Amino acid sequence: MKQWNRGVFWGVCFPMVFLLMPLSLQAAELQLPKPLLQLQQQALEQAPSLQAQWQMVRQAEQQLHFQKSLQKPKVTLKSELSYAWMKQDFARTANQLAVTYPLYAPNLSAAEQVAEASQLQKHWQVLAAQRNLWKQVGLTFIQLLKQQEQVLYSQRQLQAMKDILTQLKARYQVGMTQLNDIAEVESRIALMQADSLVAQQRVQELWQKLVAQSGVSKAALHKLLSPLMTLTTQDALQQTLMALQAWQKKCPKVQNSQPCLSEKLLEQHPILGAIQQKQWQLQQQAQKVAAKYQMKVQAVGSYVYNNSGNRFYDDMQGVKVGIQLNLPLYLSGESDAAVAEVRAQQQQLRQQWQQQKLNLLTEAQIAMEGLHSLAEQIPVFQAAVQASEQALKATHAGLQTGERSILDVLNAQRDLDLMRKRLHIALYEVWRYQILWQFVNHREMVVT
Repeated sequence: MKQWNRGVFWGVCFPMVFLLMPLSLQAAELQLPKPLLQLQQQALEQAPSLQAQWQMVRQAEQQLHFQKSLQKPKVTLKSELSYAWMKQDFARTANQLAVTYPLYAPNLSAAEQVAEASQLQKHWQVLAAQRNLWKQVGLTFIQLLKQQEQVLYSQRQLQAMKDILTQLKARYQVGMTQLNDIAEVESRIALMQADSLVAQQRVQELWQKLVAQSGVSKAALHKLLSPLMTLTTQDALQQTLMALQAWQKKCPKVQNSQPCLSEKLLEQHPILGAIQQKQWQLQQQAQKVAAKYQMKVQAVGSYVYNNSGNRFYDDMQGVKVGIQLNLPLYLSGESDAAVAEVRAQQQQLRQQWQQQKLNLLTEAQIAMEGLHSLAEQIPVFQAAVQASEQALKATHAGLQTGERSILDVLNAQRDLDLMRKRLHIALYEVWRYQILWQFVNHREMVVT
């Protein structure tokens, strides 16, 4: 694992505003819908969870300022007025204006390095939290769209059944159908109503989840995302298919290779960066622990005015200066044990880094396979929709000639609605895999 450059980080990351900029997907013109990107950006700006993370960063900044102040000169005033009862009673005054300055204090320097590392690590944690929130908000909204599609499917089926029930009752009056057919349709209507209510409840739960994740009010979410709730037109599907085909050419499926997945870019992911910064923080912590038991030297100076009438040992008027030395002689292995504990934590972080990198690589591969698969599925679904439309027309014609029943029409209508639902959900799945792909392969560009 490479060490992160702290100077570069400070030069570009403070103050910061993070924007998600596409890389390979942008080149292939495969984009998430603009309202969804706006929602994700608003979540980065308003989510309470991120605000709490920024408070931790500010606390780390204050801790760094405190550690820096410990290495600067300090001035203290000590003043005493007392009366002693001894063989000879006497009053005493003791006043001292003291100045101290650390000349050699490796423990303080190491503590400052630890505080700086902690601040950087908190910044990278915010970056990782932003990336995770961006993904979670997007995935929750995709779930919402898919659930909304289920609601629309249930409503279309329910309306079709009610229409057929009306026709059956009319035909029953003239003896053209049986009472059993009416009972079967009524049973289907009852089941579909129950399914519709469950689907609607799930939609409301997902809206509330999205509000909690993003920090955006439900009314604002509805206003922002309402255009996407019905974005399943033929033009939208065709544009998505064209973008997928262009992406396939840009990122072909190659055995044991990821032509669009940069190993170097993957290692710059904020989740891995946060672990790297924690690793560097522990390195500084090990130095701090070792420095705690090293020699320390500080310069001291003071203006003294002590007076007890020469009855107390420290009577003095004037200035004194000197050097104080603190040198541990025997620590019985205390320092070695403390450093060994930090080293063990470093080893755990190295394993965690490897696991997180593997998780990200796996997620990118899943997204790539999903996008390639959807590029093949969407044309199949489009053809199935066209075939279902033709089948429904043929069934209607057969109903007029008496070759087909009302229930045949009902089943043909159900098949058509089901294939339309699958086609629309395929569009949402494209967006879902885009989110997973961009989560791994996109870099936050920083603007000051």
